[in-house]
Amino acid sequence: MGIGKFRISIHSILYFFLVCPITILISCDSDNDKHDSYPESFDDRITISLIASSPDIVTPIGITIDKEDQIYFLESHTHTPLSEYQGPKFDRIMKGVDSNGDGIPESWKIYADSIMDGMNLFSGPNNHIFLTTKDGVFSFSDTDQDGVADVKNTLLRMVEPDNVYDHAGILGLTIQNEWIYISRGNTGGLKWKIQGSDGRELNGYGDGGNVFRCKLDGSGLEEVATGFWNPFDLKFDHLGKLMLIDNDPDSRGPNRLLEIVKGGDYGYQSIYGGSGIHPFLAWNGELPGTLPYSAGLGEAPSGLLDAAFSNLPKDYARSLLVSIWEENSIVTVPLLEDENRIYGEPKILFKGDSTFHPVAFATNSKGDIYLTDWVKRAYPNHGLGKIWKISGSQKEPIQEDRVLYKNGFDQRIENLDSPDKMKALLKNGDPFEQAVARDQLLKLISKEDLISMLEGSDKELQMQALLMLQKTDFEVSDTILKSLLRDQDPKIQQMTMIYIATKGRMDLKGDLEKALRENKIPTKLFDTYLATIGHLDPEYVKNYASKEEVYSRGLKRELPKDYVLNLVKDPAIPAEVKSIAIPHIKQPYEHVQDLLVLLQNEPIVVKAALLQTFKKIPNKEAEAVMLSLVENEQVLDEIRSDAIIALSYQGNSYCQEMTALLKDDSELIQETALNYLCSCRDDQGIAALVKSTINKNERLEAIWNNCGGETPSTVNGTENLSELITSGDPGRGKMIFQLQKSQCTNCHQVDGWGGILGPDLSNIGSSKNEKLLVSAILEPSAEISPEWQGWYLVTEEGKTVYGRQIDVGSNEVEIMMQNGEFETFKNVKEFGPSEKSLMPENLMNQFTTAEFIDLIAYLKTLN
Repeated sequence: MGIGKFRISIHSILYFFLVCPITILISCDSDNDKHDSYPESFDDRITISLIASSPDIVTPIGITIDKEDQIYFLESHTHTPLSEYQGPKFDRIMKGVDSNGDGIPESWKIYADSIMDGMNLFSGPNNHIFLTTKDGVFSFSDTDQDGVADVKNTLLRMVEPDNVYDHAGILGLTIQNEWIYISRGNTGGLKWKIQGSDGRELNGYGDGGNVFRCKLDGSGLEEVATGFWNPFDLKFDHLGKLMLIDNDPDSRGPNRLLEIVKGGDYGYQSIYGGSGIHPFLAWNGELPGTLPYSAGLGEAPSGLLDAAFSNLPKDYARSLLVSIWEENSIVTVPLLEDENRIYGEPKILFKGDSTFHPVAFATNSKGDIYLTDWVKRAYPNHGLGKIWKISGSQKEPIQEDRVLYKNGFDQRIENLDSPDKMKALLKNGDPFEQAVARDQLLKLISKEDLISMLEGSDKELQMQALLMLQKTDFEVSDTILKSLLRDQDPKIQQMTMIYIATKGRMDLKGDLEKALRENKIPTKLFDTYLATIGHLDPEYVKNYASKEEVYSRGLKRELPKDYVLNLVKDPAIPAEVKSIAIPHIKQPYEHVQDLLVLLQNEPIVVKAALLQTFKKIPNKEAEAVMLSLVENEQVLDEIRSDAIIALSYQGNSYCQEMTALLKDDSELIQETALNYLCSCRDDQGIAALVKSTINKNERLEAIWNNCGGETPSTVNGTENLSELITSGDPGRGKMIFQLQKSQCTNCHQVDGWGGILGPDLSNIGSSKNEKLLVSAILEPSAEISPEWQGWYLVTEEGKTVYGRQIDVGSNEVEIMMQNGEFETFKNVKEFGPSEKSLMPENLMNQFTTAEFIDLIAYLKTLN
């Protein structure tokens, strides 16, 4: 997503319509006939009708409707136009002329012009029309009632940076109770400053996008929440809850529907790069103090609306509508509420063809929904556009009482009228209420009281104090931090390391390393430990403090040379820590001799990790060591099995040696060796020897026949299999998981090893029972989480390529391949979301039924 490159990420693609400068002077008659199809409604009670299309209206983005039911939409012309662009030089707000009051304008007039980089619209009090551009917020009014704005007020400006990627600046807006709520993108990591009409400022460096608010005149600027990627739209629901849609980073999804509260932190910080993957980042409330999303959304959510303000059937009263630009659809999210959060699962309400790219919603007093449509997935400009009207079975909005809507957001804050009430909320376990309480308590509490909470015996208050101290300049003594590094609660340790890192406490680096040597830091926090050490690089601490580098992502956090390798070689480091550290060794092929010594001399758990490493390093000396492990019956069977699998990745053949292992006393070794021998099947002598050796061993014969392409064992339906799972062997299942034929480690990680194209399975046993695990393998496309949506592209040569993330430029497309790296393709014929899972179909045909049962048994243990 290069700043200044004008490349559009599909995670930010929601807004290709913004990057496409378009002229309404261009007639597209030749294309119009191709764009007449109507989206399909998935509810017969709800209809959609076309009320306007190009050339009358083009490139519609934001839309709003005033109290008199007059429609306004924002027409974009200034987002990175090409040099040959012949359209208007400015964006403009168009107003519908509806003389007969039927809700369908007969024509459109220019309400406001001379707008640069327009983003969104909202109709506010006194029929003022409020506008966001990527670097400002403005209001327009028509004082002489001629249908054209004659007063324009600047409410706030983003004075830094000088220029920002179109969808990383100021984005959406909404209004409640005399406050304007505004969303801002992450500025791509650039230092930023926003100034209100009264001179009040907000600024940041390396943080995520945020939501802030100001009064209707632009005064009283204050932050509401932070931790977003590019939050394009936000709206209040009829209960007064502020809801927001957010795009996802390059390598972390899904796109999110979020409930916003004052003081909320939603987990993303731009200083850690565009991937979204870093130990100090969260996306679904994974870190203490960060908040989870309400629903995962498809690619490019761009508009948001509470269905209660519409005339849809009453069973939509607690649903939100979201336009999913990239997936040509509108979804409804029926919301449920438990003690701690609002949540829901998206369902398709309308699905269009490739010419349906819905953007923004607005409703009139009758509850009719109006929707802008970009029509064509292309930039530069195409001169097309539509406005649709969606109607339900009601003649009026579901919810007309807007008392809660007007007052809901500040209600949480107004109830907190004393420090005691705030501290009580800090202990109630509701992360949203805790966020509000922290935000308010920080305005009142002294340093002494915060330190007292941190040193107290109440673990919940201790954590809350640590989170609040993160937002202050109060210094915590090294004595307290040393104690917290060795706390019994891993979450306290985790947040203590993050505090030490982000506060640049270089004085505690030695204590941090001592705690690791003494095995006081849990292995699951090793990534956090490494990130903390990187933050304590003196050069980084100095540069971050100075903020002279305007592009925060450019700041380097360097580990000392060969830091992880030296940890692994250090006799004082516990073996469990070494095993977790090994995947972090950079360029392991440059350190083969060191790794070979470790492979021969380290404990079993370290050997297992090194064998994973040597899968990626073809090396004859390593093969010899691995073979010696395989043939040594004094070595644990699990390590011998791992060594056989590692040998299968090497270039040489060990068919004779594997054949001898078919007589091993260990069934695990027999089966691993036999799976290796599948690659030797063309050798008739080997094949004959194998058959004679495994004769009358039904389990081994089934494996041999299956790998040989003879009649394979068939893995059938989930019901009978689920009953058999209890008989599976997790040890053999682990071996099967790692075999090349299973393809599991190509895309999935367990404990830091494997690919990243699919979900990490380290804790899959905690979230899926046997039946769900079986179904996920037998029917991988039956249920695809938005986070793991696959994408395809067709190359210039006609080859179809699949990947998990995709970035689109004007002449090239980048797609994340199986190895986690992006590959660039030029002159792509087509691309889009894959209807099927990236997980291979018929994968079960690689296994015998017994192997499949063992695999499931292993996955059950991952928790």
